Amino acid sequence: MNPGFVTSFVIGGLMLLSILAYQMNMASSTQETTLSTINQYNLDNLVEIMSADFERIGFKDNNSNETFEDPILAASDDEKLEFKISDTGATIIWYADPNDPVSSSSNQDDYYLYRIESGTTTSWFPVTYFQLTYKKFNDLTREWDVTADPTEATRVEVEVIIESQEPIRSKKSGQNSYHRTAWKKTFTPNNINKPW
Repeated sequence: MNPGFVTSFVIGGLMLLSILAYQMNMASSTQETTLSTINQYNLDNLVEIMSADFERIGFKDNNSNETFEDPILAASDDEKLEFKISDTGATIIWYADPNDPVSSSSNQDDYYLYRIESGTTTSWFPVTYFQLTYKKFNDLTREWDVTADPTEATRVEVEVIIESQEPIRSKKSGQNSYHRTAWKKTFTPNNINKPW
């Protein structure tokens, strides 16, 4: 057998393997980038709507300085907040239900976060974590304390985690994982518990 012929087959085989490995790496990177972009887009939509609501807790009208006397109506647990907003007295509820899994997702941790306005569900977002923390300022310690009574709160801290609905195979370990995007913000609406 001709040694040049065998050598060319070996080199050709190695080149083919390297091209296949490169293609698999590119496909994995493309999948990861796509899922990351989808996650960020979903989170951006959620943040835009939630920020508009939470910053206006208690506002009656954008053109006046009137506010509701008790804008926070209910906050039964760490995953629900109900408050008044706008001159019509609309009631907004943000509510997460960990027992309501997203059926279209292969991620077992996905559940829905709902926005309900005056009894009508206007938006819902798949999340894997949603937490509300209520804080009030302690004049003695000069620090922000967590309070169980949201009507005493002058700050509302929101934490949200969104994971991709489809898994990504890790290049190093070969294990499946879900792309995670997190957001945390503290809102200090001007209208709750005003000192005047």
